[in-house]
This record gives sequence, structure tokens and C-alpha cells, in this order.
Amino acid sequence: LTVDRRRDQEEQTGAIPSLGTEDQRLGMSLSAIPDEARQQLGLQADTTGVFVQDVAPNSLAAESGIRPGDVIVSANNRNMTQPSDVREEWAKSRQQKKPVLFRIDRQGQSLFVAVANS
Repeated sequence: LTVDRRRDQEEQTGAIPSLGTEDQRLGMSLSAIPDEARQQLGLQADTTGVFVQDVAPNSLAAESGIRPGDVIVSANNRNMTQPSDVREEWAKSRQQKKPVLFRIDRQGQSLFVAVANS
């Protein structure tokens, strides 16, 4: 079930919008790293990245193994500091018809996840 939101709500939550009717959604809700999550995950105060709040079932993100609670540190070797950074990198990769390579921090471990966008 996909619920469409108004654009201003997407900006607040960091939800990745559909980039066109034929495009699949990445399927993640993103935010800055909340203080409580920073404490639970043992992240330092200076750790940067984008927090994955939720992942839609059967979305590209879910199928690639991204989970709620992950921290996206970089995408295609570009540091991510806010949800709009992820949106921009996703849009650029869609235009180039290339996958996005995310570097993720998951419970103190660094891993790479490629998300195909076709």
C-alpha cells in the first residue's frame, strides 16, 4: 500500500518521492539522525549520515537489504548529511540508468548496498 503525500510533507519526512509514473520508488523514509537513535546505535556526536526511519515492503530499498535503523553514510562515494542528498543522488543515478551504491552503518558495522534502479 502506497500513500501519496503532499510535497511539503515529503520534504519534512525525507520520503523519497516518485520521480515519474513509470519509475519505481526507492521506498525509504529518511531523517537526520535523531539523538535517541544516536545513543542506541552508539554513534559519536560528530557522526554524519542520514537515518532510515522506515522501509516500504517490496520496495527497491527493501529488496536490496536496507533496513529501518540503518544510517546512510554515503551514496556513490558522496557523503550524505541530509535526506535531500539521498534524493539528489537517487535522481542522478536514475537519469544515468546506473545503480546507487550506498555505504551504510548498521549497528556499528560498515557495509555496502547496491540498489538497482531499473
